[in-house]
Amino acid sequence: MRSLRIATSFLTRIPMGVADLDETSLGAAIAWFPPVGALIGFTIGTVAVAAATLAPPFVAGLAAVAAGLLLTGAFHEDGLADTFDGLAGGVTVEGRLEIMRDSRIGTYGAAALFVALGAKAGWLGAIVAEAPWRVVAAAAAAGAVSRAVAVAQMRLVPTAVAGLGATYATEARWPTVATALAAGTAAALLPGPGGLGGALAAFGVGTLVGAWARRSIGGITGDVLGAVQVLAELAFYAAVFGIDRWW
Repeated sequence: MRSLRIATSFLTRIPMGVADLDETSLGAAIAWFPPVGALIGFTIGTVAVAAATLAPPFVAGLAAVAAGLLLTGAFHEDGLADTFDGLAGGVTVEGRLEIMRDSRIGTYGAAALFVALGAKAGWLGAIVAEAPWRVVAAAAAAGAVSRAVAVAQMRLVPTAVAGLGATYATEARWPTVATALAAGTAAALLPGPGGLGGALAAFGVGTLVGAWARRSIGGITGDVLGAVQVLAELAFYAAVFGIDRWW
């Protein structure tokens, strides 16, 4: 179970007693990314349900988003901000990578964070308003599917630069990737009929982000993978909500 502990330590702020993570150990642990994502989502959904008993739906959604940020340390959101600052704000490949390495957040990154966090709170609030406990299934599925999408991009897009943030993807073997994708697909069934449509939407958005990074900087980085996860998760929520309304 060391790989599960590594995945949990990498994706959350939960202390798992794992130190000195390297590319090989992380590459072997990616099969556990979707299950850990499901647990993160389960927590987010549960907070949304609890908060909805005390506050309006959107505020409940905000509380759930805040809980997720505390649990993960805003790990993926940091990548989203850096990705938009670099890919949207840079002119050359070197310039974009330099911006992405800068810890400061610029206009594009701040705008991307504002929209993403607001949209997530909105979707969570909308779902919890219509079916309180269904938001738990939707959030768990979104957490798993979005991380499976990020795992898929590890194999479909080359890495742009060296560093633990992305080069562990080169250690991810296809059987491990296939296991992660199977876990994400299974989790997509949790919210019902809209789940598979949500998974397709998440994969489509993740593929677009990966293609944008490949064209802009030659491939993925750890920041790009964070952006893939956040945007794929939003696409999942949007598709599930829309399909449920139509269904």
